[in-house]
Amino acid sequence: MTGPDAIYGRLPLGYMVEDRYRVGEIVGKGGSGLIYQATDVTTGQRVALKTLNSDLLSHPSAVARYHREARAAAGIGHPNICSVSDVGQLPDGRPFLVMELLTGRTLADRIRDDGAMPFPSVVNILTQTLSALEAAHAKKIVHRDIKPDNVFLTDRIRGVTAVKLLDFGIAKSLDENAELSLTRTGMVVGTPFYMAPEQARGETLDHRVDIYACGVLLFEMLT
Repeated sequence: MTGPDAIYGRLPLGYMVEDRYRVGEIVGKGGSGLIYQATDVTTGQRVALKTLNSDLLSHPSAVARYHREARAAAGIGHPNICSVSDVGQLPDGRPFLVMELLTGRTLADRIRDDGAMPFPSVVNILTQTLSALEAAHAKKIVHRDIKPDNVFLTDRIRGVTAVKLLDFGIAKSLDENAELSLTRTGMVVGTPFYMAPEQARGETLDHRVDIYACGVLLFEMLT
């Protein structure tokens, strides 16, 4: 296998992961891997299966990010955070995550497609995002990568858009004894445009960097 398929390690339609998850169509593609629609054959439930690119398997930090995302999401357990129900390893050694299957679009897509948003919509989205972060911060977990691409807007249920916060892959625990923290002071991670000054400088940070990033979200949604 060569080309994009080799890079992504694309799974064939109908492939069984651990004799439990039947792989369906690709529903998402990012810089680190693919997301498939899959079926849990033990329950019949549709789920999302996220896999790491084959070319990243040799990067320990990329592999660790998957396990960190699973631990963070499972440890918080909030309705506005995309839940992770299982984590495992494919035969070629790549990690995979099993997550709830979401339908809708990211906040980045909405801003790009629709431009400035009505104030009630902004309040709804920001309130739910902050609720998710409040729960994370209560567990001493800082997301560190709040941006429109990581805020997912689900299809409207009874006229209300539900927010799901995505990607805790570079989350940091403020508990010094926790395994979640894999970065050290002086190491800069995140998306530059949404970083608080202390995060961009690689200084010691806390939950306030997430609040700063929400301020940038607010500006983008309103303008």
